[in-house]
Amino acid sequence: MTAFIEEPTVPVAEVAKRVGGTVDEVKAEATALGMFIGLDWGHREAISCREAYVLVDGSARRNQDHENAFRAHMAALDQWQQDRETVRREVWQQAHDSEVRRGVSSPVAADKGHAAAREAVARFEAATPEPVFAEPESRVQGWLKRVKAGAR
Repeated sequence: MTAFIEEPTVPVAEVAKRVGGTVDEVKAEATALGMFIGLDWGHREAISCREAYVLVDGSARRNQDHENAFRAHMAALDQWQQDRETVRREVWQQAHDSEVRRGVSSPVAADKGHAAAREAVARFEAATPEPVFAEPESRVQGWLKRVKAGAR
């Protein structure tokens, strides 16, 4: 069952005309972007004016793509930090325990553990660089690249 939208609306068919697509394509994109499709006063499928605007200008898709990319980056960064910390702890513990077994005092063993952990972390970072957020390319960025390439 569809609901009447009380705020100003734009019929889905008008949005489809504007973007040069079909009604089904617009409905699929609107649904994928979490937009509500309801009925306007004439019982036509419609979306709010604000949602029509961001759908037509592409900013809704860009924002969602940006959010998804940023979430993926944050997950990758979190995993990288956990892996790095695991390496640091394991190497510190191994070096410390090895020194203690040799009869070295605890403060000296801790210093040896820290030194070994620093080296292990440096090797880890060299082999596995920290993830960097790569913003999805916007239309403007793509256009600028083409302009620069043509200027050469």
